[in-house]
Amino acid sequence: MSPDAPFISADRFLQAGEEFSSNRLGSKTETQNNTPDRYEKTFSEFRRLLIEAAVYRQRGRYDDAIGCYQKVIEQDPGRLESRAGRAAAYIETERYDLALDDLDVVIQLSPDPLEAYALRGLCRSVVAKFGDRAVLDSALADVGRATQKESLQPIVRLARGMVAVKRGNYDQAVADFSWVLECRPFDTLAYCYRGYALMANGEFDRAVADFHQVIQKWGDRLKPWVVFYRGECHAAMGNFDSAISDFNAAIKQYRDGSELYQHRARAYEAKGNFDLALADLDQVIRLRPDDPEPYVERSTLLIEMKQNDRAQKDANRIVELWPKDCAAYDFRALVACLTAQDWNRALSDVDCAIKLEPRYFLSYAFRAFLDVKAKKYDRALADLTTCAMTMNQCDFEFTWRINTYTSRFFIGVSWTLKDNPVQPKSRIVASEKERRLIEQGVERLLAAALRP
Repeated sequence: MSPDAPFISADRFLQAGEEFSSNRLGSKTETQNNTPDRYEKTFSEFRRLLIEAAVYRQRGRYDDAIGCYQKVIEQDPGRLESRAGRAAAYIETERYDLALDDLDVVIQLSPDPLEAYALRGLCRSVVAKFGDRAVLDSALADVGRATQKESLQPIVRLARGMVAVKRGNYDQAVADFSWVLECRPFDTLAYCYRGYALMANGEFDRAVADFHQVIQKWGDRLKPWVVFYRGECHAAMGNFDSAISDFNAAIKQYRDGSELYQHRARAYEAKGNFDLALADLDQVIRLRPDDPEPYVERSTLLIEMKQNDRAQKDANRIVELWPKDCAAYDFRALVACLTAQDWNRALSDVDCAIKLEPRYFLSYAFRAFLDVKAKKYDRALADLTTCAMTMNQCDFEFTWRINTYTSRFFIGVSWTLKDNPVQPKSRIVASEKERRLIEQGVERLLAAALRP
């Protein structure tokens, strides 16, 4: 959130806290343990610390402000204005998780807790993981209490937009963040997450503009993930030099970010800089030695570089890491085909894949190709039929790039039976028309599934 435009007015929150404190004349522990003179002295000290904290916040010295609030809280944990002020300072410095405990206390103590509810809803929406239904529901419940108060609408709409993003409702998120930015054109949190929603919707040029706004406003406080996402958008638009520049900047800030190297490797590969791409993928594997995904990408790159032995070793490593995953065997079969045209070894791996997961349609499509190579047309037709039956039932989420490379291979080698015209000896496919429909359906599926 922009430090020069906090949602919470320091003066207003401090005034509200003082009014409440004067009504309650201190907590029970204070009135029991302090004489009137000592109480007056303590109260004056609290006022001094709270005024100092408000000045620090207005000057952007948030850690100093938090220190002042902390001194008050240590002596009187139930003092409203110190809790409200510290929560505000945490929010202004984007430490939303730390603000939650203070906001719980403010809600309990305040005679008018609507703003605290709205802010707690915002904090919950920010700290919630994507798809975390319980936390996101609680965030909406909090901001729902403040919906009718006009002055709180920017907080409410910002929190609603955050919830929408994390539930995958990107159009709703863009609408809410755009409303916030009409009121608060300096709000970097809204720019950040509207950029993410636009990126998820494929509106990469608009997303780049939003991320650029954040990068300009944050300056030294810039987080590497913002530059990384802008680089992702540049790469998606084919602007690989700009993408590499952004990935370089992100890596400079966070040298242990394996995804940064991985995405820079993809940009290098797209430009044909295979050696630089390979160096980055080597670094990814050093950082994530037990993750199959970078081995998939490195193996594919090594095939393009004609380093077939290393590619086969990476394929073996993938099976070692995922011995019970059908996609691992499919990929090793693919590597055997591309590096050595070892159809028998590939067929053995695909058979293993089908045994592990008999509903995985790509394995049947792959085996149909291998059956055609072996002139086993009856089983090829049977596998195509099974593929057509299972492809609409498959409940996999294709998030692993292994499938992208497998689908490219299928499309590139023209494996369909029309390239091998023979009369089927089986009645598995009743007519030539049905056969063509199956082939065309599988081809369309392979072309569409996991498009990079």
